[in-house]
Amino acid sequence: MRWGAIIRDVIIIWILTALAGFVVGITGAEGNRYVLGIAFANLIFGTVGFCISGCLSKSNRWKHLNIVALGVWLVGLINVSIIPITIISWFFGIIFIYIMMGIGGGLSCIFVKTPKVIEPNIGQIQTSEDESTSG
Repeated sequence: MRWGAIIRDVIIIWILTALAGFVVGITGAEGNRYVLGIAFANLIFGTVGFCISGCLSKSNRWKHLNIVALGVWLVGLINVSIIPITIISWFFGIIFIYIMMGIGGGLSCIFVKTPKVIEPNIGQIQTSEDESTSG
């Protein structure tokens, strides 16, 4: 695993979901509208973040996205001390994060195909002559 890429992607998603909260905050929504707005905005912005993460991953996209999702969830524990969110809400937030990961990761598969791993033929050199006589 590339830990630098994982940290980068956790930060990208963290910033995007914080931006989602800012966008909802400037609308002046209150009460239930505010809660629904935050949920919807986080779903959209978080999905975009996971899509970016999936597009940037160099290999084993889903393993990378799983680790990023766990990282986003763990970093989200900070919200318990910053905003009025309970530890129970944070704990079950992993479900919401995996929904964003699934949608964003699926979209990333549409935008960027998973690179094929080319296995090296150790000790074998194939020339154009070999290709023309082998068939």
